Parts: sequence; structure tokens; C-alpha cells
Amino acid sequence: GSRFSTTFSFLIDRLKKDFVCLSFAHLGCDKSEGNFEDYSLESRLEQAKFVLDYLKSLKLASDINIVGASMGGHVAARLSEKEDIKNLILRAPASYSKEYEAHKMNPNPGWLPRNKEKKDWPWKPSYALNAITKFQGNLLIVKCEKDEIIPDKIIDEYYRKAIKAKTKRIEILKGAKHYMSSQPKLLPKFLELIKESIHKS
Repeated sequence: GSRFSTTFSFLIDRLKKDFVCLSFAHLGCDKSEGNFEDYSLESRLEQAKFVLDYLKSLKLASDINIVGASMGGHVAARLSEKEDIKNLILRAPASYSKEYEAHKMNPNPGWLPRNKEKKDWPWKPSYALNAITKFQGNLLIVKCEKDEIIPDKIIDEYYRKAIKAKTKRIEILKGAKHYMSSQPKLLPKFLELIKESIHKS
């Protein structure tokens, strides 16, 4: 979405010197066509798979590394079940209960029940968490210290469920909120974590 485009533009501008990079906004987000409420989590997974298939068709890189944030973290985790991913980097990943995967994201009255104050919604059983149990690559989970959206229990569950990962770790971005576009001074640290994760593998 537009709240993440600034972050990913910053990352790609600096990663493209060393890596083949591709970033996209789901339909209905940022400058992409369509309306946000017309799509579901399932359709977002299909869109991500389409984009990745396109990148693979170019035959420009042998290893696949994926960075996903928030809802994109949920989608990225699900994508790991369909693709051979070397490094999976999830910043503040969300998780959603299976029963809401096919629901269109109509904000009125809300596509899933959510208690903003308690940072709680139906988040398991989750296809994303199921997928992470099978992931065999390197997993980096980046937790935002002052995240006002994603609760610690979801971060911890992703880490706990990654039982087959080659390596796994959680890093905390000190002072970071969920939407980092308003915190540009923290973006270099996030970039550093991504580079370190890829270069170590």
C-alpha cells in the first residue's frame, strides 16, 4: 500500500546496485489499478505468484529472496509454500484466520472483526503460519519496537512455527512504529538487516 511504498522505494534504490529487485503494489493499493475492497487475501497471493513467475521468466537471478511487511508478510509466508525461497524477511508480519482468506476486504462494516485497542483479530488457524512450518530457507523476522498494529504474540508464533527453517532469528527495530514512512531515519537500519541476512546465507 501507499504507506509502505516509501519504505520499499528506499530499499530498492539501495539494493538494486547488488541485486535484481522487483517491488509491486497489490491491486487496489498505492498506484495500482482497482479498489482495495474488491480483493481478498487469496487474490493477493495469486497476484504475488504472478509477479514472481514473471521475475523468474526473465532468468536474471538464481536465488529468490522475499521481503514482506504487515499483510504482505502474511502473503510472503504463504508464497514460501509455493516457491523455493532462500531468504524470507518479514517485517511486522500479520496473520489472518483461514476463514477470512476468501473475504473481500470491504472496510464497511469491516472484512474481519478487530479490536484495535487490544491489537487483536481472528489470526489463527492461519495458512501463513501453516506455510512457515514447512519453510526450509533462512527466516528473518523484524519486529517494530513500538508497533501499534501487530501484537507480539503473532511475531512469536511465526518464530515458533518455523521448525524447519535453516536459520531463524528475530531482530527488533528500536523505536519503530508499524508504518515506517514517517520514520526515515530508521530505514537504513532495516536495510542493513536485509543485506546482512542475504549476505550471510
